[in-house]
Amino acid sequence: MNILGKTSSLTDQELIAHYKKKRDQKYFAELFTRYSHLIMGVCIKYLKNTEAAKDGVMNLYESISEKLITNEVSNFGGWIYVVTKNYCLGELRKQAKEGIVENSLTESMEFEIQPHHTNDYSLEQQIVALEKCIAELNKEQGKCVSLFYLKKKSYREVTNLTGFELNKVKSNIQNGKRNLKNCIEARIESA
Repeated sequence: MNILGKTSSLTDQELIAHYKKKRDQKYFAELFTRYSHLIMGVCIKYLKNTEAAKDGVMNLYESISEKLITNEVSNFGGWIYVVTKNYCLGELRKQAKEGIVENSLTESMEFEIQPHHTNDYSLEQQIVALEKCIAELNKEQGKCVSLFYLKKKSYREVTNLTGFELNKVKSNIQNGKRNLKNCIEARIESA
């Protein structure tokens, strides 16, 4: 093993294995440090407040260290992204209930390929499938999905840009997202 105790030369999987076996925080601390920029970036993206993002990173350190013990994780970067995003969405839900956040929570959510369905597939395969599937959506769904998820426009902005009623925009986005998910999964599985 690593006689000098240097954790920086270990892979993510080795750090996870050592941490689970020995419960030694030095292994988790190394792993967390490697991804702290990702965690902070996701927190800032969703929480839109540097202080709240810093608090989020602190809260996530403990939460992730506990979750790592009980979860099988083959892709730590993807897993930690999802855990961090879910934490941030939970914080936004709390703020919305308390009346702190004015925007609808759904407006801050983004489309992404769900890692638990595609763990064995490369990011490149997923992106190729996504591009082809967007082109296969009907014209209205494709336009709404592209504006909302790729151009990061709000429902209101999509409504203004397309001329569709708000309910039509929401319907196109919801149906388009479902159709994309099904199409991507089918393409990746047949690849």
